Amino acid sequence: MRSPTLLYVLFWILIMGGSLLVFWKLVRQLQLTLKQMSLLMEEQVSALRGASSAQNLMSLIEFVQDSKTREARRVVLEGLTGKKESECNPEQRAAAFLVCSTYDVAGILIRNKLAPAPPFVTNWGTSIVKCHKSLEGFMDSVGAERWDDFGWLRKEVEFSQSPSVV
Repeated sequence: MRSPTLLYVLFWILIMGGSLLVFWKLVRQLQLTLKQMSLLMEEQVSALRGASSAQNLMSLIEFVQDSKTREARRVVLEGLTGKKESECNPEQRAAAFLVCSTYDVAGILIRNKLAPAPPFVTNWGTSIVKCHKSLEGFMDSVGAERWDDFGWLRKEVEFSQSPSVV
């Protein structure tokens, strides 16, 4: 057997001799209580999103600052400018794939607002642009669409670093 809903109980209070004014006061109080609960839930969801965004940023920073990733960026910046995949040795190829994948994941998280852009763009913006420029030949030979969020991220960095026009 189902338990009676609050409106059902209020209706029976009215029928059993309660005044219409009392009934509507109870309905209004119910509306206010539901509105307060809704606002509280919105605040909780917002807080959870903020915490999730901060956690994603921390994970992204750890990912980008990993020693293998930093070494891969060094290899890319020192020896891959303009090279196609077929011109790379195995170490360069692995470094290129790691850098492209790392910045592509960063682009995915930032583009989908799962991590905040400003701290990441401020600290790694120069690296993002330089690595993307160095890897253009490599990405074109492999299929640049595979890392389209890396390309998007580069454009975002360049846009954020360009002087604003007033």
